[in-house]
Amino acid sequence: MFEYVMNTPDKNPAMVTSRAGYDVWMGNNRGTRFSVGHKTLDTSSKAFWNYYQEDLALQDLPALIDFILAKTGLENISYVGHSMGTNQLFLGGALNPSYFTPKINVAVMLGPVGSTANVPIKSIRLAAKNWKKLEFLATHVLHKYNWNGPMPLGDEALDTFCSLTSTLCSDAAKFLWHHHGVDNADLLSRAAAHVPSGAGWRTFVYWAQ
Repeated sequence: MFEYVMNTPDKNPAMVTSRAGYDVWMGNNRGTRFSVGHKTLDTSSKAFWNYYQEDLALQDLPALIDFILAKTGLENISYVGHSMGTNQLFLGGALNPSYFTPKINVAVMLGPVGSTANVPIKSIRLAAKNWKKLEFLATHVLHKYNWNGPMPLGDEALDTFCSLTSTLCSDAAKFLWHHHGVDNADLLSRAAAHVPSGAGWRTFVYWAQ
């Protein structure tokens, strides 16, 4: 969801839409820093992170939609997805159309993704080619099941670091996210404080495949 909170209040879509009078709800996938918790499972265990894209599409997304409908009394909602958020609705709609069709009146897909075969980000392509080795290292050697843990540095620390090494920050952004040219460099530290923000190892395997 970070694309919706990175920009200033006069520009980010969630706040602009809310000020226009719409009821805006924002969800977080399980495993992000805003959604790490379980009633019975230890969040550091492999079992907690053993979920796949289908689980997000067929369990988590319907749970979010049903919660919103129950709170608002509406029969359906408008859906705005970005990147993996579009993929989850694509999956959900394809695998369970009888649920999603009557509950989504319109879907706005920003940066829609169905395949990552042509992703230009060098770090992702390199990792994808070696996903089996990385999976073994993470799950069998390091016993690390959350592949992208929350960034340890806050905005202020990153602001200081990037002010001293602006070129390094810019190069890192290009390598990690392929972000350059049209992006606001002033928002780099804010984005870096939230990205990556938590994802299970099976999510990475899904995109690598």
